[in-house]
Amino acid sequence: MAAHIAQRFFITGMNDEDLGEKVILIVEGKESDLQQAFTALDKYEIPKEVYFINSFEETHTKKVDKRSTLERLFRK
Repeated sequence: MAAHIAQRFFITGMNDEDLGEKVILIVEGKESDLQQAFTALDKYEIPKEVYFINSFEETHTKKVDKRSTLERLFRK
């Protein structure tokens, strides 16, 4: 998938009532059409949901802090 998505992204799991857990894609930047990225994937490889966030949280070593990014994204 990295060859088809220009922005930084990560894939993670999210609790789901029906599936138990579902695969989601978090993309940094503005919302864009990712259909092109998904055309080369099998049905089971495509994330169930895609979320966009302006910028990822980073650790002090400039790596993506997935936990903090998810907390900010889903803060209610």
